Amino acid sequence: MDITEPKITLDEILILPDDNFNPDNVCIITGAGMGIGRATAIAAAANGLTAVGLDINEEECEKTVEMVHELGGKMVFIKTDLTRDEDIEQAVAEASKVGSSSISSISPGSSTSIRSKISPWKNTISCRG
Repeated sequence: MDITEPKITLDEILILPDDNFNPDNVCIITGAGMGIGRATAIAAAANGLTAVGLDINEEECEKTVEMVHELGGKMVFIKTDLTRDEDIEQAVAEASKVGSSSISSISPGSSTSIRSKISPWKNTISCRG
C-alpha cells in the first residue's frame, strides 16, 4: 500500500488576523520534520510568523523548509537533538537571532524522551513515534 503525505495548499490553512503574526516574531516548532510539527511550521509561516524548525531529522526538515518557501512563508531549520540540553540552548540562542521568540510549539511524535533541564516537566514527558 502506498501512503503519501497530503499536499498542503494555502487555501486550506486557517489564517488568523493578528498584528503579532509578522516576520519579526519567531515561532519555534519542535518535530518540524514531519507530521504535526511540519503542519504547525507551515501554518505558522502562512500566518506571517518566521518559523524556526527544530528536528534531528535534517532531510525531512529541509523538505518542510522548502514547503514553507513554496507557500511564500519564512522558515529556518536548526538541527536539534531534544535529549541534549546543549542542543536546546544553542537552538534557542540561534532562534533569538532570527527574531523575537514569543511563540513556541512542542509537537508530539518524537521517537525519544525529552529530558532537559530547560523543560519544566523534566523526565516526565515521553513522546513515542
